[in-house]
Amino acid sequence: MYRANGNLCDRITKIGCLIGMKIKILAAGIAVLAIAAFGQDDDIIELDDGIDIEVVEDDGAIDKMPSVAGFVDAPYPEELTGEGIAGSVLLELIVSETGVVDSAYIVRPLHPLLDSLALNAVRQFKFSPAEAGGEAVAVMLQYEYEFIPPKPKIASVNEDSAGIDTANAGSTDINTAAIHPGTDDDGAINMDDSFEMTVYGREEVKEVARHRITISEVRRLPGMGNDAARAVQAMPGVARPRFGGNDVAVRGAPGWASRYFIDGLSVPLLYHVAGSNSIYPSDALEGVDFYPGGFSARYGGAVGGVIEMRPRQPKTGRIQGYADLSMLDGSAFIEGPISERVSFMVSGRRGFTGDLLDLYFKYFAPDNMPVTMAPYYWDYLARTDVVLSGSHRLTFSLIGSRDSVGVFIPDVALGTDEVGAAINEMNMMVTFHSLITGLDSRLSERWSNTLRLSGTWAAQRMALFGYATSVSDNYMAHLRSQLTYKHSGALAVNLGADIEMMSTAMRMTITTGQNMIVRDTINGSFGIAGGYAIAEWKPVENLLLMPSVRIDHYPELIAENANIPAFRLSGRYELTDGHTLKGAAGTYSKTPEPMGMVTHELWGEPDLPSTKARQYVAGYEWQISELLNLDAQTYYNRMHHVPRSYDGSIDHDPLLEIQRRWFSDGRDRTYGLELMLRHSRGEKFFGWVSYTLSRSETWSKLDDKWILSSRDEPHHLQLLGSWKLKDDWDLGVRTRFVSGKPTSPIVGTVENENGKNIRPVYGERNSTRFDPFFQLDMRLDKTIEEEKFKLTFYIDLQNLLWPLYRSPEFTLWNYNYTESQKIGMIPMLSTGVRVEF
Repeated sequence: MYRANGNLCDRITKIGCLIGMKIKILAAGIAVLAIAAFGQDDDIIELDDGIDIEVVEDDGAIDKMPSVAGFVDAPYPEELTGEGIAGSVLLELIVSETGVVDSAYIVRPLHPLLDSLALNAVRQFKFSPAEAGGEAVAVMLQYEYEFIPPKPKIASVNEDSAGIDTANAGSTDINTAAIHPGTDDDGAINMDDSFEMTVYGREEVKEVARHRITISEVRRLPGMGNDAARAVQAMPGVARPRFGGNDVAVRGAPGWASRYFIDGLSVPLLYHVAGSNSIYPSDALEGVDFYPGGFSARYGGAVGGVIEMRPRQPKTGRIQGYADLSMLDGSAFIEGPISERVSFMVSGRRGFTGDLLDLYFKYFAPDNMPVTMAPYYWDYLARTDVVLSGSHRLTFSLIGSRDSVGVFIPDVALGTDEVGAAINEMNMMVTFHSLITGLDSRLSERWSNTLRLSGTWAAQRMALFGYATSVSDNYMAHLRSQLTYKHSGALAVNLGADIEMMSTAMRMTITTGQNMIVRDTINGSFGIAGGYAIAEWKPVENLLLMPSVRIDHYPELIAENANIPAFRLSGRYELTDGHTLKGAAGTYSKTPEPMGMVTHELWGEPDLPSTKARQYVAGYEWQISELLNLDAQTYYNRMHHVPRSYDGSIDHDPLLEIQRRWFSDGRDRTYGLELMLRHSRGEKFFGWVSYTLSRSETWSKLDDKWILSSRDEPHHLQLLGSWKLKDDWDLGVRTRFVSGKPTSPIVGTVENENGKNIRPVYGERNSTRFDPFFQLDMRLDKTIEEEKFKLTFYIDLQNLLWPLYRSPEFTLWNYNYTESQKIGMIPMLSTGVRVEF
């Protein structure tokens, strides 16, 4: 929480806050829209001495705050003088780029006559407009107009409140110390200790395909566990994660095709192994940017999408934080100033999912429960910011996490105890620790530079049902530096260096198809060394072009395959006010996956080339109002040189003494349509509806045709809404319908002579589907605010329809494939309490 006194603009500058656009969201249905129309909602952050202000960022920072240039007095009506009605009317104003109040309506009424007077007055206000990116932008603010009945005697002039003469013919005594906002002598907004304001702004959008999620939105998303990175799963184009998985399949591409970044730097993983939460605390973020495709040359090593978490600076008003304890995890967070130039934040979290599952399987699960799974995790963050001067800021961050998960299947004995003692168990441990340093510098009025450097140690331990074990240790370093030159409002150039290196040592023990045990060690260096240039050019007022070029070097590939250029172009053209056409085309590349294994001298083929892709995006945006936005996109992504493992039915060559283990002739393609209607968070409601119609295909060399990939989900519909109820209650609901994933039917079995080894015979690959997936989640919050702290109780329910419909995730067969059982996610309940101070 920020606490401050005095002039708002000065305070915003002092604490380094960015106040930006909150995109409001629309859920589908006439009933939802009707509820949303009753008012707007704000997520207030409490300030010193009672000042409340929400500090948010969405589509960009507000460079200059709005200020009142012309105030209009609302006289207190004589007919109410004897009744002694006092209080405030809370209104919401949309202020245009010219400073005119486009619309105003009452959020919290006081009295019909006073409401009307306040409404008429604020409609005549004049503002100096807010600015973002050097241009005036429309904003929304909440304005509290307070009335106090006139005193028996003529009131005096209060010169400290916007220069307003409060002795209005003796009939009005407007307490101008409580009329908000007023203006100081310099015309800037000032507030006393009872003003509440929410500011919205929208900078020029540059990327063709980007969805931004703010933390203020994340806090109320049902089924997301207050986690910003998980909220990406509610975006269009994102496939439903696999059962118990944490991969993000973007626009039908494999999970490995996309990349995750924190402040521009790569991380070993974004989600904990069980997929429950991200490894970075949401409250330490400004938000999350999700690029499903068509992104610029800033990002390399990805042929799918990009997810970037944007950390924020620690707050500097005072020491503050929270403690959060729920059934699923517990966390603590604290931040504040160390000195005038130094601030910090520290957080820690530990998951309880494994403990709950242990209890469930011990006391409630049936005796014949075929699978037992127990995930555990913890993570931490420590960050320090140092303001070196007005133009330079230095940051140090230490982040880390640890995950362990075990899957136990009593009736399975698959491997040999010579490889691993637990032949009926799969267990895995993943951990990493990363030190990140950053330096932001404004070199001159036109030149600026951002520098990021990280060093990471990551380790993994794995045992797979007696078939294989592996132990790996990885040391990684990532350097990113971007130099920006802004020539004018029509041209800017970004030059960047993006260098990642990883050294790995992996010890593996694997059983082969001939029941031989092979032990080997993989040592190698991998990475990507890239340089890029991005231009932002506006040849005419309504057209923005962003050509970019990137060259990447992959050190693990042989010389003729190691250097890959990429060319990308995106553009946006504003047809009329609120209507924009957009498009992008580009080439992309990444190292072949699984990284290190497919190019290994023993297990792979060192001459494999990098995986490449061509992406095309075309779209249309309609800014229906300041609060309502429609985004429609079509896309096509074709990947080639996708590594494919050896298949004896099509790859066996009797003339070769040694058969190739991997081939580079794999191909994938995905295409589809995405729609998102989004209404920004208001006084009573926020929500959105998203729909994806898509196709994901892979080339079958055996069939010599395109067939459905296992990731294909033709229809994906999500409805999400959150309502502000009375008495500080909040209700959130999320539902989603997804086509069942393709699967290959079992049409028979083959067994050996003694009948101890029975294998299934599959029909046509991916020729059938699981039943559709349908899920309903709900979240209920109750907030109690006291002078020194805020207490929030919450209940988060996932998969409420499980008793009525159990969405299948996979099929578990018995030993001879005569009986099967559909396995799906069980209902999840998380209830907890959060204390903020």
